[in-house]
Amino acid sequence: MTDPSETRPRAARRTPGRRSRLRVAAARLLLALTVALAPALLVVTTTGSTADAAVASGQQPRFLRSIGGQGRPGVFAWGVQYNPVTEEVLVGDYLNFSVRRYDKQGNPLGDFYRPNPLGQPYSIATDPTDGAVYVAELKDNPLTAAIAKYDKAGNFLYTADASLSSSTGNRFRAFYPVWMTVEEDTGDVWVLDSHYQNLSVTANTLDEANPPRLLHLHFNDATQTVDELGSWAITPPGTSETNQARVYGIDITDDDQVYMTDAFNRRAYVYGRDGTYLSTFATTQTGGDNRSITVDDASGRVYLVDAENSDIDVFRRDGSYVGSFGGEGEGPGQFSGGGRQVDVDDEGNVWVGDFGGFEVEKYTSGGTPLLRAPSPSRRPPVGMLAQPRDVSVDDATGDVWVADAWAQRFQRFSSTGASLGAWGRRGPGGAFDMNYPRHIAVQPPTATTPKRLWVVNERGHHLQVYNAPTTAGGSPTYVRQVGQIGSDDTDNGHFRWPGDVEFYTRPDGRQVAIITDRMAASVKILDAVTFAELDASPTVDDPDANFIPVTASGTAVDPSTGTIYIGSGTRVRTYDQAGNALATFGASGTALGQFRDIADLTFCGGQVHIVDEQAAKVTVMNPDGTFVTRWGSTYGQDPYSFRGPAGVDCDGQGRVYVADSGNDRIQVYDTAAARTYESTGPSAPVVTAPAQSSVLPLASVTLTGTAADNQSVGNVELSVQDADTGLYWNSSDASWDAAPTWSMASWTSSAAPATSASWRFVFPGVGARGRYLATVRTVDHNGNVNAGSAVVRSFAMTGATPPPLPPPTTNDTTRPDGTLTFPAPPPAPAAALPLGTVRFAGAATDNVGVAGVRVALKDNATGRWWSGSGSTGFSTGYTSWPATLDAPGATSTGWSWEWTPRAAGSYTITVEARDAAGLIDGSRPSVPFTVTTEAPDTVAPDTTITSPEAGASLPSGNVALSGTATDDRAVAGVRLAITDGSGRSWNGTAFTTAPATVAATLTGSGTPSATWGYTLPGAPAGSYAVTATATDASGTPDADPATRSFTLSGAPDTTAPVARVLAPAATNATASMPSVVLSGDATDAVGVTSVRVAVQDTVSKLWWNGSGWGPYTTVAAGVSPGVPTATWAYTFAPPAAGRYGYQVTAADGAGNVSARTAWRTVTLQ
Repeated sequence: MTDPSETRPRAARRTPGRRSRLRVAAARLLLALTVALAPALLVVTTTGSTADAAVASGQQPRFLRSIGGQGRPGVFAWGVQYNPVTEEVLVGDYLNFSVRRYDKQGNPLGDFYRPNPLGQPYSIATDPTDGAVYVAELKDNPLTAAIAKYDKAGNFLYTADASLSSSTGNRFRAFYPVWMTVEEDTGDVWVLDSHYQNLSVTANTLDEANPPRLLHLHFNDATQTVDELGSWAITPPGTSETNQARVYGIDITDDDQVYMTDAFNRRAYVYGRDGTYLSTFATTQTGGDNRSITVDDASGRVYLVDAENSDIDVFRRDGSYVGSFGGEGEGPGQFSGGGRQVDVDDEGNVWVGDFGGFEVEKYTSGGTPLLRAPSPSRRPPVGMLAQPRDVSVDDATGDVWVADAWAQRFQRFSSTGASLGAWGRRGPGGAFDMNYPRHIAVQPPTATTPKRLWVVNERGHHLQVYNAPTTAGGSPTYVRQVGQIGSDDTDNGHFRWPGDVEFYTRPDGRQVAIITDRMAASVKILDAVTFAELDASPTVDDPDANFIPVTASGTAVDPSTGTIYIGSGTRVRTYDQAGNALATFGASGTALGQFRDIADLTFCGGQVHIVDEQAAKVTVMNPDGTFVTRWGSTYGQDPYSFRGPAGVDCDGQGRVYVADSGNDRIQVYDTAAARTYESTGPSAPVVTAPAQSSVLPLASVTLTGTAADNQSVGNVELSVQDADTGLYWNSSDASWDAAPTWSMASWTSSAAPATSASWRFVFPGVGARGRYLATVRTVDHNGNVNAGSAVVRSFAMTGATPPPLPPPTTNDTTRPDGTLTFPAPPPAPAAALPLGTVRFAGAATDNVGVAGVRVALKDNATGRWWSGSGSTGFSTGYTSWPATLDAPGATSTGWSWEWTPRAAGSYTITVEARDAAGLIDGSRPSVPFTVTTEAPDTVAPDTTITSPEAGASLPSGNVALSGTATDDRAVAGVRLAITDGSGRSWNGTAFTTAPATVAATLTGSGTPSATWGYTLPGAPAGSYAVTATATDASGTPDADPATRSFTLSGAPDTTAPVARVLAPAATNATASMPSVVLSGDATDAVGVTSVRVAVQDTVSKLWWNGSGWGPYTTVAAGVSPGVPTATWAYTFAPPAAGRYGYQVTAADGAGNVSARTAWRTVTLQ
């Protein structure tokens, strides 16, 4: 994150006169990576025990337990602005990606934010004439920024994107434009472009010597563009290239004077509307880290946020000091780490965002506290987590320590998952003051020091060291700080963004700490007892080098050799203890042994476990870089899935702990045991509190209970509905959504795996006289959901009547299934599409009803995901987009999504179906394709119907429809309009009066010639007509669709087809790797519609699902549907040689399925 609130600017510059190690880091990195392979200079032993058990090749470890649960704060108040048109207070919720709306009494009114934003909301500005809202957005890596405009109701209108070079169209020239205000008489937006480095006034270059700039922008709603009307360098007296102003707050008065604050030089300035400097004030009152400024024109008072002193300084417009109010703390009238944006409402009351206190605060003009919102407080509960970024295990006690980053604290859990305490809050630098604690490590005791904890305040540029508690109920005691708050450089004793910490003890007894610094692209080694920095990677140019120059996230030490392993983007780089480069392995990509963004590493059982945050996977490799296995699924929440895994550790028993930051939990796996597959669901959960139909005081509600499973409890999940609005609580962003979402409770158990557990969930989203229904379900280690009636608990707040329980329902335990028909999935060759609008298509099915389909598009060359923002349209964060459903809520529906690429290249589209129960498609098919520079396609495709014959009379029941489609380039899909004799249309579930079409199943999608098929199920006797329309990759439909009419009569078809295997010819065949083609034919009296193949690994007894091994399943073979005799083929390409068995079944349009063919085997060598 790039919140200027996250870094103290006072000393964030290099020491004058000293050569900057940052400027030589890149050159030294290239030199280090060319060093010839050399043996380690020293041999070390790890200070902790490491289990001998290793993960077997291709094996996933057994799931043991989950620690923590979703407990994110209700608001991270950053931007604050009063809207005089709507009389609402708007609060930018920085980490929940939302703008919260409150009335002047602090009551919530809802929230808004545009879909797929560029970044977090920073400052907010409102137009006092029409209530339009401007929200500054910014994100990291790479740093990009924009200003989004909304109408007064929060409806998104358009954005103006910041650009280093362009000031045309919807772009304006800026680097860090996060502070802004609106001029009342013109509606123009005035912006400060200011940070550690700034954009040159005349050139498109960035440098810390450049001054900040004041921008005057005009937003043109008619053209949705932005005009830059003026740009001025901010160079007030007393500033120079070595102490440029860092202006972080702005307001413009009725008489056109522009007020701004300087966080670096600890003062404030007044400028004219023409960019002329007028005056300086607040030179002695502010402590520094000034964040915001606002002028109350009615009273003539100026309010300035002094975050370093956690107070609000008040001045008259002439600059004379009036007084201050506020202070550091969590009580009324206090701020945690200082306020953020400040504004004044129409009654003269002052509103301040308390980012670290998780609230917005209201004061009188004199500083008397009036209220805090939201109320009741939505602070993070102890024992629950809010984006845990790292985990460290104490082998001596089994305690699990967690860096709870967004809650600004660190927590301690027992080996059973029970909470043992939490320490820390956002603050300026005290013993337990935090600034994004994203890493944590347990330091083993030495001969002279006790066991200690190192907590990394990443955005504070330092680490806090504590003596570990010696009892279960004890607390850490502060020892010292390592690094210096605000010293944002790599000088001795300093860090930029310190990261992962590892300890090991050398043969001479010296214990050292290895500390990564991802912003400085360096790794430092410290004496863990004296805290002195040790020389590392010396060169001729820099003989006193104090760091290893390498882009670094996580690090690990091989206990058998002392080799240092460093996660560096998509590769793992190894070094000896003197910092000499040894070897590199890994590559960018999604294949086995490839990575998208390595976050952390640990050694366990002689193997290195590597956490890939963007791919949401854990990869296990041998020390030499050979692949062993991996597990995880992008953005899921079942026990084997992750959302942004960020940290990892291993205990002395070979158990791996993964900090699953996006799911707010720690996942624990046993590397010595293999994952077990079974389909028996858990028993229904029990709710012990609150009592059914309770009326509770207005405060967060704690729900508790028990859960059980025959093998292992995975998750306990709750969906909380507001009985009055019908909306559902979403714990991931503290909002109310239209669709159900499932929040994860914390649970504890003395056994692991746990067949029984006690669970707890804290629901913070209560409101005055609110009425709620909480549905609870248990998910086991394999993702199976408890069957039977849903478990629902009713409760209400004081003054309200608890809602009645809904009629009994049965939990939906079946996941939906999404497929992609265009482009065609493998083994079909990747489609090559022209550079123009592409219409992706597919289908989705569910036993109850498909609620939605989302698609994500990745640039294979960069690993970035389509966001629609910036010059390329791709960003680092995973982003998905809603597809259009043909029949929302139906058990079977087609879907489509259009995309216009900006450049030729290689891409992959991923599909994810969802149902109303919140279940997500586990298969998530991904299909690669390319976009070429070929001219857009303007030729329409052609469609034919081959079955049934025109005027055919068929048995009633299921009817197999089939045909062909051709195009000069590529067929993308075929849609069918099926009507009965009364003119009603088939929508995939039933015949209705509303017009509808359904998607046919396409074989050969993405090729010039394809076949299609569709089964009309259970049709009664009568007359029918079908119209088939093909579309090509550009979305162009057949201009002359094919039509066919037929009648149904008599008894349904009950005769099953017959399937045969013709190749390989031998019953027990042998073939050569990497694949074998299985083929044969199938016959049916009416027409074969599908052929499926079941393939089993004869050693593991697992079944092939098309990409890996798991529970019993079958895969579809290629077949020409709808004909009485059809040939079929399937290319089986396993990841390894071995002996495999297989059987085949065929089905017809009436749903009749053939007997399985005789068991055959094929040995791939």
